[in-house]
Amino acid sequence: MFYCVVYKERLNLFRHLLNMSWGSTFCLITGASRGIGQAIAVELSKKLGEGSVLLLLARTQSGLDETKKLVEEINNRVQVHPVAIDLQKAAIQEYKSVIVDSLKNVKVSTSTIQRATLIHNVGGFEAKLALKLDNASALQNDLNLNFVSPILLNTQFCNIFNETTKKRTIVQISSGASKVPVPNFSIYCSIKAARNHFFHTLAMEEPSIRVLSYNPGPVDTNLFHSFYTESGDTKEEAYKKFEDVGFPVTQPSESAAVLLEILDKDEFESGAFVNVYKRK
Repeated sequence: MFYCVVYKERLNLFRHLLNMSWGSTFCLITGASRGIGQAIAVELSKKLGEGSVLLLLARTQSGLDETKKLVEEINNRVQVHPVAIDLQKAAIQEYKSVIVDSLKNVKVSTSTIQRATLIHNVGGFEAKLALKLDNASALQNDLNLNFVSPILLNTQFCNIFNETTKKRTIVQISSGASKVPVPNFSIYCSIKAARNHFFHTLAMEEPSIRVLSYNPGPVDTNLFHSFYTESGDTKEEAYKKFEDVGFPVTQPSESAAVLLEILDKDEFESGAFVNVYKRK
């Protein structure tokens, strides 16, 4: 009986080690305190090897601490560094220091990192009709958080993890709304479309960096709740509408798992827009 228990434990450990396909990785995820960002962190933790660092950014420390707890329950070999930061207001130096400080705190050098991955998930928008957009300050805040901050973070990330890093990947969480207009969400649609073009251009300029715009599809998150409440639908009605047109609503963990599968296979054209259903 004792030997059976030991055998099972060793077999589980062996399977766990086989699943760690990413090796020594530094991964930065924004908007990691809940929803898709949290789910990506949890799913990714199953693949990270010894010496890996997971830098989690969001505004809410309590949510980040919950994500850290979930990750460590799965893989306690990963060094998780949660940092509460408002990317809407962050200065350029903060983008650099948050990465450098995390490496110092966990005593990891960039030279030991085989793979550096940046996942832009943070986002926040106010639902409003296009001709009701009359607050310049609010519009600038939307641009800072959703468009400017990813650009600045890219630059600092790739300065720190330069061409000497074996593999560099940048993922931006896009949306079907970047392709199809949605009433009350003109700013959301426009910025997501602009981000698609920006990241596609980045991929053309930097062929050594793998770039992906990932559309997670309709996911049961707070943002999805905003979409259907603005349209006057119930949750059940919204689910049925999406299912009827061939885009069933998924849970964050499901969409995150598909993203990791796409990154594992690594068959996408750099800069491509790929959705959860693996259709362009």
